[in-house]
Amino acid sequence: MGLSPLQKCTSAILMLAYGSPADLGVNVVFGDEYLRKPNSNDVEHLLLMGESRGFSGSNNDINVLNQSNMFKDILEGHAPNVQYTINETPYNMGYYLADGIYPEWTTFVKTISMP
Repeated sequence: MGLSPLQKCTSAILMLAYGSPADLGVNVVFGDEYLRKPNSNDVEHLLLMGESRGFSGSNNDINVLNQSNMFKDILEGHAPNVQYTINETPYNMGYYLADGIYPEWTTFVKTISMP
């Protein structure tokens, strides 16, 4: 909204001419810090933040199966080691909260039995 029509058209033509995506600058500037795979400290920090807000963790997007390198690592057993307990059962690998549309894999914790 803050750009003039000439600026918008120029940007669109440049993206078409060079084949670059609209968010290329964001990826270049922030990619190394914000678009990297999380490490053990990141996962621990996220779990603590969620826990302090009353959530033990979540990722409500079925597309994660096809696009997340982190999810692929969990399935291959290369995920960061995290410690948590659900119903007095200790676990040491990450998990995803899910409903009935997800496959019956151990990495999915199905919290909604009858969606």
